[in-house]
Amino acid sequence: MHRPIRRSSSLLTIGIAAVLLAACSRGAGGGATASGSSAAAGGPTLAVAKADIGNVITGAGGKTLYMFMKDTDAKSACNAGCVETWPPLTLPAGSEAVAGTGVTAEWLHTITRDDGAQQVTFGGHPLYYYSADQAAGDVKGEGIGGQWFAAGAEGQPLKASASASASASASASASVSASASASASASASASATGGYGY
Repeated sequence: MHRPIRRSSSLLTIGIAAVLLAACSRGAGGGATASGSSAAAGGPTLAVAKADIGNVITGAGGKTLYMFMKDTDAKSACNAGCVETWPPLTLPAGSEAVAGTGVTAEWLHTITRDDGAQQVTFGGHPLYYYSADQAAGDVKGEGIGGQWFAAGAEGQPLKASASASASASASASASVSASASASASASASASATGGYGY
């Protein structure tokens, strides 16, 4: 009568030990995963957003990101005296940029700036914010100096507004020329008729 009871007690003890061991193992794995997620979460999330000039790449707070045409071979040409106006998109230590809605993850990389910071690139172009952009959707830096353009969803700078501006400028010049020509013609006519135009 006593032997079966002892065997049941032993089996119960072994079962409890096994459950506790499994619980400990699961706890250890979950902690490692959570830690990895925290590190990844420290990086900026880039996304595609619709702006007046087209689909642009955005960073923190939905702010537009820009590309600088003087950057060559994925090296930033915007350093001292430039970064105050065009802050580079850099990464906190140990973090990575996250490809959000519409962003091609394979086009996201980093370069090392002159100051040692890791700057995010998209399609091979280093990315920057424009200090005068105050809200999501602002594209006030588009076309400045003919060198700064919003980063497009296809990994290239958007130059639509620059083309429109150039077209508007050319149209205005043509209008001024036409007006000047008409004025000159009217003057000549007035001279020919004694200055009264008839």
